[in-house]
Amino acid sequence: MPDNNEAVKNNMNTKNDNAAGKNNNKIIIAAVAALVVIAAVIVTVIFVNKNRDIKDITIGAAYDYEDAGFLKLGDYKGINVSVAVSDEDVEEGVNDALDSVETYVHKEGTPVQGDNVNVDYTATLDGNDLEDYASSDEILEVGSEDNFTEFNNELVTMKTGETKSVEVKVPDDYGDDEIDGKTVVFNITLNYICGDEIDAELTDEFANEYSEGECTSAADFKEYMRKSLYEEKVDSIADDAWESVVDNTEVEKVAKGELDNAVKETMDNYKSFAELSGCSVEELLESFGMTEDDAKEVGEDTAKDRMIAKTIAAKENITMDDATYQSLLISNLADDTDGTDNMSVAELEDAYTSQYAENPKEAMFLECVKKFVADNAVVEGLEN
Repeated sequence: MPDNNEAVKNNMNTKNDNAAGKNNNKIIIAAVAALVVIAAVIVTVIFVNKNRDIKDITIGAAYDYEDAGFLKLGDYKGINVSVAVSDEDVEEGVNDALDSVETYVHKEGTPVQGDNVNVDYTATLDGNDLEDYASSDEILEVGSEDNFTEFNNELVTMKTGETKSVEVKVPDDYGDDEIDGKTVVFNITLNYICGDEIDAELTDEFANEYSEGECTSAADFKEYMRKSLYEEKVDSIADDAWESVVDNTEVEKVAKGELDNAVKETMDNYKSFAELSGCSVEELLESFGMTEDDAKEVGEDTAKDRMIAKTIAAKENITMDDATYQSLLISNLADDTDGTDNMSVAELEDAYTSQYAENPKEAMFLECVKKFVADNAVVEGLEN
């Protein structure tokens, strides 16, 4: 007969073992649950971080969009750029130069509607010269809607070699505040009526006219072209290197704030250009073979450029101080705006925004980063 005490003891041990097992299971389950929760939090954080949007963007300053999960930055230092000019480049450049010139058989007489004519003209308003309305060796179609009506009417009364003055009443909505609704006096010289178009030839006259006096002989034109192409390549080192940086970078998502700003600026730029051209935005885009969606893609590309630049700046501690900012604004406006050296930063910003419809700090900061990339590029073919 078994010992009751021993039986009870064995039963208690069994219960204790079962309880311990259950407790161990609970601990394991709790641990697994905790791990699941932690993993879920990590995944959530990563997901949110990679997909969160940024509306309040930094203007003209560094921000690490890679760290924020928007892009994966590729190589941006040691970019290879070549400025070497081959014989094939020179030949292509010469042919392009010849193709760019419209050359016609010269006819004499009086033009009729539909004729193409070669003219020189100047314009004055209240006795003051209008430099924007002066041209030489201009090819015009007689009767074209692109010409002022009075201009067309006068041309059909002229003989080749003759110069006449004509008063033009500029429409109120022409699109230039300087002459809108005013009477402008044009002095027109009819050089010749255009006959059949002929291929341009590389002559001393062509070399002199194309190079604006820099090259006076056909024999030296190829060397002039080689030098010109080399200078163009040197001037575009920063842009060429930057293009490689953009190609090397994978943009997973464009930040909303960057996109909204860049698209608005792009559309404002097209609107401004359309107003100057006296047409609608749709008509302007159509003339470029574009739609509004195409224009927005241009804005998206601008946003990507800015995101990449800000990310590089964040990693390389690139900043733009006030002196650099002002200097860049002056250099960008110098060719089209008078008196930039005497302008305040606010005036420079207004002039830049008016001309380019683009945030000046964003544009100049992008230039700073492009310069950094260019300075760190490997350039082949540089001449001493």
